[in-house]
Amino acid sequence: MPRLPLDKVPDGNTISATFEIITPMFLGDADQKATAIRPTSIKGALRFWWRAMNGNLSLTELAKEEARLFGSTDGGGVFSLSVSSLGKFQAQTDWPPADPNASSSYMGYGLTGDRQNPHREYIPAGMFFEVAIHFHNSATKKDKTSLQSALEAFGFFGSLGSRARRGFGSIQLTQCNGIKVNALTSKSIKQWLNNNLPNNLKNKTQLEYTAFSTDSYFALPDSINEKDYKSAHSKIGSAYKSVRASIPTKQRSVFGLPLKNVNESLRRASPVFFKVIKSDKGTFQGLILFMPSQFHPDFSSADFQMVEPLLKTIKAEKCA
Repeated sequence: MPRLPLDKVPDGNTISATFEIITPMFLGDADQKATAIRPTSIKGALRFWWRAMNGNLSLTELAKEEARLFGSTDGGGVFSLSVSSLGKFQAQTDWPPADPNASSSYMGYGLTGDRQNPHREYIPAGMFFEVAIHFHNSATKKDKTSLQSALEAFGFFGSLGSRARRGFGSIQLTQCNGIKVNALTSKSIKQWLNNNLPNNLKNKTQLEYTAFSTDSYFALPDSINEKDYKSAHSKIGSAYKSVRASIPTKQRSVFGLPLKNVNESLRRASPVFFKVIKSDKGTFQGLILFMPSQFHPDFSSADFQMVEPLLKTIKAEKCA
């Protein structure tokens, strides 16, 4: 999966990409209604994956370059962004099931509702949407390459909406600049990472933000290869649930805060990302990414070694 060349862009100033929604996307408006995918949501995701692709920068360097590219109160950045849905959809509320013992419900805590709150609406799987990045005249070729890497990383490893790191809202890049993008394999993931990650990556103890590092791992396990997304997501959830249950409660903080009876005031997102992807054969697979970094300035007891049983179970390999 080589770099998708910028000379394939029709006018040199626009990158267009088509994405398929692989698992239901819980992306709502102010009333939690699943009505649309908005540019602000996509831009936020691109910011995250741009940071993830630049783990060689200091926090000061990162903030300065991010503000220049994406904009800040001092300027508007080097691009604008538009999103278009490629079809009509009817919001649904039937998954994950309202069964606390189901592994997908375990992964989607808060989505299934309770006596006071209804089941969250979602944008259904199988929908497509298109993202277009329109570069301003100030954008350099390096800027365009950097943002295209972020767009591709979002399509390969990212999800969108609530519980995105738990495999909900999984998306898949299917076309970029008019070029079909083949489904991922372990080999193509490794090749893409080798082609796009910077050479001077830091380790997890040096990183002050979530990004690829010398301690990052990924896996596309053969054991998760199902006929539908629900089965694939359930298998991912079962593997995670089993490993997490084997860890003493106080040491589960590595999978994110707040954590009941351990620390219920601090917030820290999980360094483990789960998603479902579709293979070229039409089956559904699980993709897991582990990106550790400094955990939290006010919480020092998180132990990343607690993730090792999961990495062994899924036969993860290093990203770099």
